[in-house]
Amino acid sequence: MWCQYQFFDLNSLSLYVLLGAIATAGALVVGLSAFHVGDCRLSQKMMRNRVGFQAATVALMAGASYLQGKT
Repeated sequence: MWCQYQFFDLNSLSLYVLLGAIATAGALVVGLSAFHVGDCRLSQKMMRNRVGFQAATVALMAGASYLQGKT
């Protein structure tokens, strides 16, 4: 039962971390599919976006863990 309550008890930072992870995965999939097709320009752009999404997600994860430790 603990897991069930934890899943629905998402604070706003945890939601942003989840959205960041989804954005990172989406950029990765689009970038790899563009690379497979041969669109190097789009592939490079999406890989750069992926790095930005990853950095933002890691920063949000650090902020969320810091704020959870404070309470």
